[in-house]
Amino acid sequence: MHRQSIVLAAFIACIMLAPAAAHAQEPQPDPAAIAAEQARQLAEASASGPRFQPGLYGPLGGCINEPPESERIAPTIPPGFTSTAVMNGGPGWQVSAPRSPIRTGEAVKLSLRDKLGTAVRWVHAEVTRPDGRVVRAGMPMVRDGSAELTYPDRFLGGVPTMPGTYTVIWRDRATDAFLACDGFEVVP
Repeated sequence: MHRQSIVLAAFIACIMLAPAAAHAQEPQPDPAAIAAEQARQLAEASASGPRFQPGLYGPLGGCINEPPESERIAPTIPPGFTSTAVMNGGPGWQVSAPRSPIRTGEAVKLSLRDKLGTAVRWVHAEVTRPDGRVVRAGMPMVRDGSAELTYPDRFLGGVPTMPGTYTVIWRDRATDAFLACDGFEVVP
């Protein structure tokens, strides 16, 4: 009976210590390797221009590597206004895209608005797909109305959405200058 108790106690000890031993054998992340990977990703993003990142600024996401304000086209500031409020697409620009992930194959409504606009401005949207391919579509934006485009329907070469992150860059059609960045995410 005593021998059975010793064997049982040894068995219980092995069972209790096994998870701790297995956990101790798991490789721990190397902080230097993590920092190096983050630096590599940032350099890659910087080299490729503005990119949308879901969750960057909370649930709305946001863009990295946008051009400085001095290189952007400012929205319209009508007489009597001294400045524009900072909107979700930059100062005065309002952008819209799905704020929750959509399913593969769904069409996406994209829009840009100059909240204080007083003239007609031709704009185009460049959509960068997860595979890196870029497609464009354009239209006029009248005064403070929105330019609305549906992806992939209005985009030459647009294909149904596939899983991944899409970046939407809005540009002035006449000068190709950056206006605003937005994006959306597609899940299977």
